[in-house]
Amino acid sequence: MRFTKKLLAAVLVFLMVFTMMPVVTLASDTITVTIDSEIVEFADQGPVIIGGRTLVPVGRVFEILGSMYGLLQ
Repeated sequence: MRFTKKLLAAVLVFLMVFTMMPVVTLASDTITVTIDSEIVEFADQGPVIIGGRTLVPVGRVFEILGSMYGLLQ
């Protein structure tokens, strides 16, 4: 009984230590927008990351969606 309590305590400490460790993610410097497996090219201003959010010029995206699906005429 004492062994199982010690084992449980050790496992819990192990899990707590490894869940508090920071996770490092590697990101690319460029942002690509893909619609129907084709990369969208932006002429003026491309997508940017500001404050941890990705901002994409929706005018070009809507233009492509409209020409592809006839949504905007």
